[in-house]
Amino acid sequence: MPKYIFLLLLAAICAACTIEGTSSRNASIHGSIIDADTKKYVAQDISIENGTKIVLESLADASKTATLSLSSDGSYECSGISAGQYRVTSSASNFFPIEDIIDIKPGDNELDIKVLPYVRITVDSINFHSSNCRVYAYFKLETPGGTSLPIDNACLFADTAQDVSESISEGSSSLSIGKIWDSSEEYCIVMSTGKMQTKTDYYFRIGAIIGNVTQATYNYATAKKIRVDNSKYDGSEDTDPKYILDNCDSSEGWGSGVGTVTTDVNSREGSACISVSGNATGTVFFQKSFDETMDTHSSASSGQLSFYLYLSDASIIPRDGGQIELSSSGTCDVNELSWSWSHFIYASGWNKVTLPMAKGSFTNVSFDFMNCNWFRMYNTKASGEITMKLDKVGFYSFK
Repeated sequence: MPKYIFLLLLAAICAACTIEGTSSRNASIHGSIIDADTKKYVAQDISIENGTKIVLESLADASKTATLSLSSDGSYECSGISAGQYRVTSSASNFFPIEDIIDIKPGDNELDIKVLPYVRITVDSINFHSSNCRVYAYFKLETPGGTSLPIDNACLFADTAQDVSESISEGSSSLSIGKIWDSSEEYCIVMSTGKMQTKTDYYFRIGAIIGNVTQATYNYATAKKIRVDNSKYDGSEDTDPKYILDNCDSSEGWGSGVGTVTTDVNSREGSACISVSGNATGTVFFQKSFDETMDTHSSASSGQLSFYLYLSDASIIPRDGGQIELSSSGTCDVNELSWSWSHFIYASGWNKVTLPMAKGSFTNVSFDFMNCNWFRMYNTKASGEITMKLDKVGFYSFK
């Protein structure tokens, strides 16, 4: 694991940072922890327990040490220390280990730390929908430096405090990832606000933590302030669709290139689901043309398609080469709205898939959101035997 030489140390928050056993306190320092590549602040958890831990040790007297921590935005300031040389090391952090010798001069010192974070987080949007009292966060993740370490999980944290984090949160919603990052993949976390204080300002913040690293801490994006109004809260905590295109209790009308579509009582919702088993190489997984059109109660900027998908072996389905499609023409490629497999996370077993309308692509004239009558799922680059199940296909409206 690489070590990154840096120019400074961290400081305790809201208090003077003093070195144990120091009698002469003639210096102070301030600065920020900086991503060496992007030059942006590396945000932190302010908790001593869950945040970054930096040890400052005097070279003149090893008994003079201090453990320092950052503020939530990655900046710091520290006063009341002695001038001199110090060894600075990290023992727990959200960046690759650092070690350096620094020279603190009398007076004020401005010193920035340049590091390589374990995970970079790019937030696309975090929005509150009052119609269903949910917050939807869309974001991408990156592990810089060509590392092959997997990202363990991502989490949406919420609190009335601006320093919201793993340590300071009234609520959280997590997403298990457990794999190496994919630059084309966008993630979504949904959080119910029903049990939060209504008509109150909350801060929502995405965090992600690297896997297979002892004492790794969460990397964070900037918190977003949102006014939560739960006036329309109906007591529901799930995110299941309200407008059902097909509950999949019957296989009638469903086709597949994998094999014959049957019903299976081992469903995710309701009395049954549809199922197919066979060779999935370069073919259609599920397809149906509906006799009656359906109003999705959505628009190009609002709402989502939702369904449950079971995969016996997700490894045979790549993230490119296929789509999930809706149409209002009764067939494919006309008046179509589609999403690639890279728009959602899937693994072997049952998956809850949510696809925002705003993230879809239109083909040959816009999809008519009031007259949906076609569904198809395929991947031309899939290869191998598989059992697939589909359950409860429908729409969630944000209107």
